[in-house]
Amino acid sequence: MIRPDELAPTAGWRYWLRAASAATLVVWSAGSRLVGGLVVISLAAGLIMPATAWLQRDVLDSLAQPGGPERHAGLGDHGLLLLVLGLGIAGVAATVLPQIQQYAQSVQRQAVAVALYDRAYRAVESWPGVARFESPVFADKLQLTGQLAQGSAGSLVNSVLGVCQALLTTVALVVTLVLISPLLALVTLAVQLLAVAASMANARRQAQLQVDTGHRVRRQQSYGSLLRSDVAAKEVRIFGLGGFLRGRMLAELRFVNDAERALNRRIMRAESLAGALSAAVIAFGLLWTVARVADGRLPVGDVSLFVMAAQGMQGAMYQIASALGTVIQSVVLFGAYTDVVSAPPDLPIADPPVAVPPLRRGVTVQDVWFRYDESHPWVLRGVSLFIPAGTRLGLVGLNGSGKTTLVKLLCRMYDPQRGTIQWDGVDIRELDPSALRCRIAAVFQDYMSYDLTAAENIGVGDLDAIGDTDAIRRAAMLAGADRYIARLPEGYDTLLSRVFSSRTSRNSTTAGVMVSGGQKQRIALARAFMRGGRDLLIADEPMSSLDAEAEHAINSKLADAQDGSTCVLISHRLASVRAADNIAVMSDGTVVEEGTHDELMCAGGLYARLFSLQAAGYGDTGSAGPGEPAATSVKATR
Repeated sequence: MIRPDELAPTAGWRYWLRAASAATLVVWSAGSRLVGGLVVISLAAGLIMPATAWLQRDVLDSLAQPGGPERHAGLGDHGLLLLVLGLGIAGVAATVLPQIQQYAQSVQRQAVAVALYDRAYRAVESWPGVARFESPVFADKLQLTGQLAQGSAGSLVNSVLGVCQALLTTVALVVTLVLISPLLALVTLAVQLLAVAASMANARRQAQLQVDTGHRVRRQQSYGSLLRSDVAAKEVRIFGLGGFLRGRMLAELRFVNDAERALNRRIMRAESLAGALSAAVIAFGLLWTVARVADGRLPVGDVSLFVMAAQGMQGAMYQIASALGTVIQSVVLFGAYTDVVSAPPDLPIADPPVAVPPLRRGVTVQDVWFRYDESHPWVLRGVSLFIPAGTRLGLVGLNGSGKTTLVKLLCRMYDPQRGTIQWDGVDIRELDPSALRCRIAAVFQDYMSYDLTAAENIGVGDLDAIGDTDAIRRAAMLAGADRYIARLPEGYDTLLSRVFSSRTSRNSTTAGVMVSGGQKQRIALARAFMRGGRDLLIADEPMSSLDAEAEHAINSKLADAQDGSTCVLISHRLASVRAADNIAVMSDGTVVEEGTHDELMCAGGLYARLFSLQAAGYGDTGSAGPGEPAATSVKATR
């Protein structure tokens, strides 16, 4: 796990070196030719100011020579004509080059953003487990990585090139000032370097502030997303939460703004002082130069040369300070990006992994202990189960008993701290997680509803068949979703979201549709049914949003969907599991009872008590047949 202090931009030279190396690699891979072209343009642009200063000085000196106006009448002096033409060319270059440079920088930023998004999300995709998605530290890093991809990475390249361009300009202008007065050049340069140092220190403070307030920015965004969420809108209104959430959002925003304002005041004072000192030095230098010209010790053109050189150096050093500030902030973001893309797998991967065989004997859970964090209590405490291949296991128990956690371990989203889970006798830690999951179909309690069309929402269950309309329709029919999907405005092509609009014609768009909780759950079931023929089917509360009639229909369809597969069914509605080949009852992280429905009812334990409580609400003591809806609408916790 990454420590929170590793986000700090003061983490040491190794942090900076690693981040700078990552930045260089990404930028170069995004387009080496483009970077080369930007280098050439930047170097050319860096020489325009010194060239203009010298050309203007020579023109003025030429005109100031005795008999100059008569000698140069009509620009008959070819030397003066060439100087004027040179000034014109420099002016054109000063106008055109920045436009070309800006366009090339825009293209380069886009290329870097694509490369960054690709690398970052490939890395996220490669994490076999889900623990990092529950880490606030990694959430902060992902937030910073997103900011980087949105433009900071390209700004880094442009800033580095800007520093090189400004340095070239500065060196040329310093040489120019040395020819006028070495001491004056040294003093002017020293003052400008002091201003750069102050700006760099301020940039580090800004980068640190960005890191320090990152979690507050995420909270502000979270509150804002709740206020505009269609899912949260009902509770926000029924409980009157709008003002409460808006207040929380604005409180976070004000905190960040206050911190930024305090830092900006400090920066304003420091840079104003540095600017005033720089202006005073230039004014003194101008007086000195004019006095020397008046005494005849310097040519008149040196006044123009000094003004342009001093102001040009001031502008170049300001550009260096600003660019270095951007570099510092971008390197901090690249540090977060590097932590993301270089993070090792959050679960150990066998090298080489054992090939995942078809499930022939069954899944063995042997003395499994698990907790989400060392500071938290055990969620599973020595769970042992055997699920024979081709059978259906019903997993029941009160809320918090560990059922959902167990199925996450079966899918190897986490590894147990103790004990093993075996697939036909092979520890699943020896298997490739992706290959294992290819043999599993699942619908989870917290199922997803994607901002996609109805067909795509089902088809993503098996990407290899996402274009197979017949397979999608069969899965929808198994889940009982085909009938209402067919009634949607565009059938299976209807967008199941209000977040986006779908284009119905060249000049027309239509909003997506909202579907009920039960319809969303049927879609999620259909998505699982798309993976027909998998060895293991996991259904975690697959009917929690369905009415009794729909539950009865789905129960009968589950048997068809199982089709020889091994099935693990979790449900609080005990009538849904009574026909299972085996039922395991969990309590406080352990399996306290196991057997068939009849065996558990005869034992008179926890299962019998919960089943009787549910059945009593319907005047049924447990005589309902398998799959009948008589005892399906009262949860076990009531």
